[in-house]
Amino acid sequence: MAQHNVPRIFASLRLFFMENIRKLLTTYAYNILGSYEDAKDIVQDAYLKLSSLDIDAIENKKAYFIRTVINLSINLKEKQKRLISQSR
Repeated sequence: MAQHNVPRIFASLRLFFMENIRKLLTTYAYNILGSYEDAKDIVQDAYLKLSSLDIDAIENKKAYFIRTVINLSINLKEKQKRLISQSR
């Protein structure tokens, strides 16, 4: 019976972890992008991207999530800059 609960426990831990650092991740993204809505989207994208990984294999989960959000934010900022320069 305990084995049937294992995936649910891991899903709960992942959700708990994301909810505890969601504000921090959103702050990092906002500081790069300057838009709260874009920052929330980036954090959601990061969560979806990371949910397919074996999170237990990641040694420093918090740092990994932060680095992922920073990289996605920088990529979006660069994309926005390219679009603005192309529209001129």
